Amino acid sequence: MAKADKRTPDQQKQGAALREEGSKWLARVEAAGKLEKQWMDDAEKAVKAYTGETKSDDLSTSATLGNTYDFNILFANVETIVPAIINSPPAPDIRRRFADEDPAAKDVAELIERAIRTQIDDSKLQAEMEGQAQDGFLAGRGIVRLRFKSDFIKDETTNAELERASNAADRGAGADAPTAGDDTEGRDDYSAPSNGPAAVGQGERLANECIEFEAVSWRDYRHGPAKRWKDRPWDAFRFVVQREDEAAVFDADLISIQTNDQEKRDRGESDSDLTGWEIWDKGSRKVIFIDDNGVVLKKVDDPLGLTDFFCIPAPVQPIELTGRLMPVNPFSIYSKLADELDLTTKRIRIITNHMKVKGWYPGDAGDIANMLAAEDAEFVPIGNADIWAANGGLSGAVAFWPVEKFIAVLRELYGAREQTKQAIYEITGISDIVRGASQASETATAQNIKTQWGSLRIQKMQRMMERCARDIFVMMSEIIPAKFSHETLQQMTGVQILPTQQDLTPIQPPPAPPPGAQVPPEQQKQRQEAMQAAEQAEYPARSLDAGLCSDASRDRAGPCDRPACSRRPDYRCRDAAERQARRRRSAGKRERHE
Repeated sequence: MAKADKRTPDQQKQGAALREEGSKWLARVEAAGKLEKQWMDDAEKAVKAYTGETKSDDLSTSATLGNTYDFNILFANVETIVPAIINSPPAPDIRRRFADEDPAAKDVAELIERAIRTQIDDSKLQAEMEGQAQDGFLAGRGIVRLRFKSDFIKDETTNAELERASNAADRGAGADAPTAGDDTEGRDDYSAPSNGPAAVGQGERLANECIEFEAVSWRDYRHGPAKRWKDRPWDAFRFVVQREDEAAVFDADLISIQTNDQEKRDRGESDSDLTGWEIWDKGSRKVIFIDDNGVVLKKVDDPLGLTDFFCIPAPVQPIELTGRLMPVNPFSIYSKLADELDLTTKRIRIITNHMKVKGWYPGDAGDIANMLAAEDAEFVPIGNADIWAANGGLSGAVAFWPVEKFIAVLRELYGAREQTKQAIYEITGISDIVRGASQASETATAQNIKTQWGSLRIQKMQRMMERCARDIFVMMSEIIPAKFSHETLQQMTGVQILPTQQDLTPIQPPPAPPPGAQVPPEQQKQRQEAMQAAEQAEYPARSLDAGLCSDASRDRAGPCDRPACSRRPDYRCRDAAERQARRRRSAGKRERHE
């Protein structure tokens, strides 16, 4: 009989500890969901109302009034506010705060700004921020997360490599022959260490590095308990992975020690997608992947290396309370008025449908029936005209449906609907000037006053989105220098970072003229220019890693030991290089004078 569990006792012990850790994290995520359950229920109702999938509160009978919003004021409000607060891509402005005289810092600021602009255009940040704003004003919370991704291409196998692999196989070395091809392999922000660019494997070359933006649904996010966003202990994101990709995405060895043989068979035979939570634990600075059964799928050390650790800025929440992170659904503030507005619209539709030209007449009056069935501008003959005239004519024989009663009711309903709309606009802060509606009798001063006071809350929402974009740029300015390779930065920004072969080739200064020889002024000028070019080639003015050291106290021309300069020891300290260049120019002047 086969053993039910082939794991060793140590593996079973480790697996039990991991399963217990996973169960604790799932309990925390579930508790966070229960804490925000009321808001999530309100947000779900708002989403269904926005898409026309919900029932409004019917004040009479649902069979009469219908099931969905006829006047969807929520859709109109969201589609008005979102373009008003985010209508163009955010533009980074990277510069020194106090404009100090630091050429190296200026060069690095320009380099990072160019890199951020390129990532904004390539990764379509505006589209993701529009989705974030839509979630914020529809559900109450909008989230954008950052991912670092690097693509690697497998190099084609050369004939020499195939021959070496064949010889190794003949000798019985058991080496696997490399496979040919140029397949592109993508690695996300969990593949590279946090202290440097992604490592390139054997037979691979780096094809692209980028920062991707993703608008996270409010349903797929949880956070730890705190009173301020910067104090929250953890974040959790919902993930869905195809079952056949489990071994490629997660740690198969870690999963193996947590499951017995029966569980392994069940996981392998399952056709459903693998779902769970991606937890960012700030205390341990680790990212932990846990499925819905409590199995720890993978653990990754600080993938992005950010100061605040988390991969998202503070979420956008239009309605917040001090000391509480749970948002408020904006639609719940005026949902009763929206139902009243919808009820009025439905009654207008019902009354309009009953406003028809109809009436009644005596059953034996065939001439009247012919007259009522006549078309426009058509006259029909009538018999016994004298008798009809003596009895009061046609008005005495036909009674019409009292349409004028319906007109009075409709007039009141339209007025009530406009009053309800104005009440909603006062609550939401959407002024008539923002919606592009005004009266011709209003003066320009009156419209300017409306614009100034009606857009105060819109300006507050715009500042909220600007704050989010600024936080994203700060995170990108940390990721780009730490994760991007020098080659990628050079291609992305168009700034020469790596020295070319010509830069590395020393330029020999022209030979000095014989003593006592008369040098023409033109040749003397050319010789000075050649000497300056040789000095510039030996000591480059621009450096890669945050510039060269500008410490005026350094009086040597050796490699700078600062962290910003230590990665390129072949570059000299800027101040020391300039002083040495001045000494050489002074020595040249003395030689010419002599």
